[in-house]
Amino acid sequence: MRKRIYMNMCALSCAILMVISVFVLVLFHNVNHIMMEKQMKSEVEDIAIALEHMNSKEVQRYLESISKENDSRITVVAKDGTVLYDSKEKASQMGNHKDRPEIKEAFTHGSSFDVRHSKTLNEQTYYASQCVKSGEAVRIAYVSQSLLSLVISLTPYYFVVFAFIMVLSLVVAWKMSNTIIEPINNIDIHNPETNFRYKEFNPLLRRISKYNDERKKNEKLRREFSANVSHELKTPITTISGYADLLRNGMVKAEDVEHFSEKIYKESERLINLVNDIIKLSRLDEKKVGIDVVSVKMNELAMRVEQSLQPVTDRYKVKFDLDIENIRITAVELMMEELLYNLCENAIKYNKPGGFVHLRIKRKQEKVVIEVEDNGIGIPKDCQNRIFERFYRVDKSHSKQIGGTGLGLAIVKHVVEYHEGKIDIDSDVGIGTKIMVTLPAETKVS
Repeated sequence: MRKRIYMNMCALSCAILMVISVFVLVLFHNVNHIMMEKQMKSEVEDIAIALEHMNSKEVQRYLESISKENDSRITVVAKDGTVLYDSKEKASQMGNHKDRPEIKEAFTHGSSFDVRHSKTLNEQTYYASQCVKSGEAVRIAYVSQSLLSLVISLTPYYFVVFAFIMVLSLVVAWKMSNTIIEPINNIDIHNPETNFRYKEFNPLLRRISKYNDERKKNEKLRREFSANVSHELKTPITTISGYADLLRNGMVKAEDVEHFSEKIYKESERLINLVNDIIKLSRLDEKKVGIDVVSVKMNELAMRVEQSLQPVTDRYKVKFDLDIENIRITAVELMMEELLYNLCENAIKYNKPGGFVHLRIKRKQEKVVIEVEDNGIGIPKDCQNRIFERFYRVDKSHSKQIGGTGLGLAIVKHVVEYHEGKIDIDSDVGIGTKIMVTLPAETKVS
């Protein structure tokens, strides 16, 4: 970055210097042209006035003195174009001047000014002409360098000045680049917003700070997740290992073998469910579900979930009813089923005998709204932001009684995020809970 800033500043200095040089040369040339026109018109007017009061000898001496004094060429031309006098050449040997632009204009308008360029000599000649009362026209001419010739003559001086300014620019650019880069190099990554010099970097620094906070939060969640996974895996594995060891060593009575086998089976099933849920979360985290979105009939999907949960509702003595509009949603069908199943299962298990669970699905403009409402035990306000965390349980003693992996609502959250939706919760302890999921009817997932 330092090198780029340094090179950019040098290039900018060079470009500015060149632009200024061209501007100064053009300005000098134009100003010189204006001053030359003004000066020559004044001189030729003075000569024309003087010629009106002099005889031929006085005129010749006067014109010669003027020509030597200001290194100019003076010509007097008769009305028919014949050259009567020229300070540089013999008048008798010069051609007719009646078609010269400056002479023609002087006879027509009384005065004229013209500039002619010589490409071969890289020179330009300024002409100023004035008509005299006696009928002749007097012309004064100055030879000057053209703009190209001026540039060529000034080139050595220009390069000296250019080299000096470039060296100065290099030194200044180096110091400025160091001054700019030093605070950036000294940013405290852990506390980026403290004592930073440039306000323009505030949005970037806020993003870094936000990233740091998210990284710390994710690191904390990762440690908690690792600890929870270890604990959740250890419990069934320990149980299976213990019962298997008793069976292997013949320490179980014949009538208890079936009971011990049932325990091993249930714990292994719990272990398989836990591993499957962890795999689902990992795939959702990485957006590697590997299933295309399809048009899903939500009423058919809800009825399948209702049938799957029938044993659960019977066990917990909870009434489960549906209020589903005949709508479709473009989504991953298996994930939608997982979402409905987990939400409804949670509402049933954390309910009271004789309670109810309502599943409503309706269309609202370009959105599909899924509501799962129950009159169960409810969720404390301070826990509502955490129930979608992995392995988080509001009532750990109650959770042990009902089982489960503790990952159901975490999967729900990831499914909603995968489909670019949002999830809201409204709950009061002892009154019940309503969870609302809003999804786009046309989901675009990568």
